[in-house]
Amino acid sequence: MTDQVTDFDKPYRDCYAVQEALRRIGFSADDIYVGFGTVSGIDDVLYVQLRAQGKIFTVTVAKIPGAAFDDVVATWQTFAYALPGMSEGYLQRILDEAPITKDFVPLLVTLQSKGFKL
Repeated sequence: MTDQVTDFDKPYRDCYAVQEALRRIGFSADDIYVGFGTVSGIDDVLYVQLRAQGKIFTVTVAKIPGAAFDDVVATWQTFAYALPGMSEGYLQRILDEAPITKDFVPLLVTLQSKGFKL
C-alpha cells in the first residue's frame, strides 16, 4: 500500500481528483477518460474528458512538455492500478491538495452552462 502522496507526480494525482469530482457530481466512471495529447492547440497536455449526455467536456490538468505518450500512459496505468491499494487518508489528501477541489463550484457552473444535466 502506498501512503506517500509524493509517490506519484502531481499531474496524475490531479487527474484522479478531477475524475473523482466528476463521479461525485453523478457521472459514471465509464464516461470519464484520461488522455494525453493536444487540447485547444496546446501540445503535451494531460487531461480528463467527460463524454456524457451527447456532449464532451475536457478539463486540462497539466502540461508535461516533451513527455512521451507511452510513458504518460504507462504512468497513469500504474497509478490507476495502485488506486485500490491506497489508503483513504492518502486519497483524501490527494483530493485536498488538488486544484479541482477549490474550483468545484465553478466546475458545476461550467458543466451546467455547457448543457450537462447534473
